[in-house]
Amino acid sequence: MDNKFNNNNKTNNTPPVPLVKTWYQLLMNQDNPKLKEHGKNMLIGAFGDIQNAAEFIKKHGIDKSK
Repeated sequence: MDNKFNNNNKTNNTPPVPLVKTWYQLLMNQDNPKLKEHGKNMLIGAFGDIQNAAEFIKKHGIDKSK
């Protein structure tokens, strides 16, 4: 299966950090369950599971308040 975030770089199969930040902010949304679910689904779709997404988020210092 081809990764849509490949960007012609065989060693980088992850989405851009700003996109992951947006998905994370959606996931942390407490006011709209649909947005929260969408963010979760996008992260799982990109990383395979929420743990891999969490590791990427931590590694890149992504913070919902920024």
